[in-house]
Amino acid sequence: MPSSFTIFIPTHNRHGYLKRVLEYYSDTDVPIIIGDSSHTAFSEPVAKNVSYHHFPDGAYQEKMDKIMSMITTKYTVLCADDDFILLKAIKSCIRFLEEHSDYASVQGHYVGFINLGEVLCFPRYLEKTGLDLNAEKASDRLVQLFKPYMHQAYSVHRTENLKETFSYGLRIKNLNLIEVLIAAISTVNGKHKMLPLFYSARERISGSISHSTHGLDVIARDKRYKEEYSTFLSC
Repeated sequence: MPSSFTIFIPTHNRHGYLKRVLEYYSDTDVPIIIGDSSHTAFSEPVAKNVSYHHFPDGAYQEKMDKIMSMITTKYTVLCADDDFILLKAIKSCIRFLEEHSDYASVQGHYVGFINLGEVLCFPRYLEKTGLDLNAEKASDRLVQLFKPYMHQAYSVHRTENLKETFSYGLRIKNLNLIEVLIAAISTVNGKHKMLPLFYSARERISGSISHSTHGLDVIARDKRYKEEYSTFLSC
């Protein structure tokens, strides 16, 4: 039976991480699509179920929009190249979406880890593990989204909704704004559920987006971001 979901792995100049995550998923025939904006192409062979696309030094939002246009399955799972999302958890999330048409996205609980020769694990987003955006009105769900805020990018999404979020993202370059926009548009399109299950292990890396770009608190006030923040609000 064809898979109902595709795993979409975006990556940029981190082929070591890409190789690692592909090894993690090597025992599945689920469709995997890779959007790689690295300077050079990935040189390792990939399995038959893996579709690799290279956009050398391409803009993140354009890469994401192009890859999304290629996905034909009902559901899409965004998986960062330094994450390990459990296939069992993905299937549980899809069952929830099949039974709840008013929900746009679903995820579960995360464990973070640091690889220092030995692997140190710790809970991630512990204070947010009960997050449900379940108000009937979209405007009320947007308020819920920020009390407290938690990303939804790496959830299980209905593909058509995710395609829409990245079409909006074409007008924005700041990666933190893009992440928040994904969450906001997804929340407008439907409710969000966090299931009480182990969903993903996420590595803490010093070069991640959260460490290399300004947060929303700065972007909302800094004159350098005035035009882009205005575009974000209009979206």
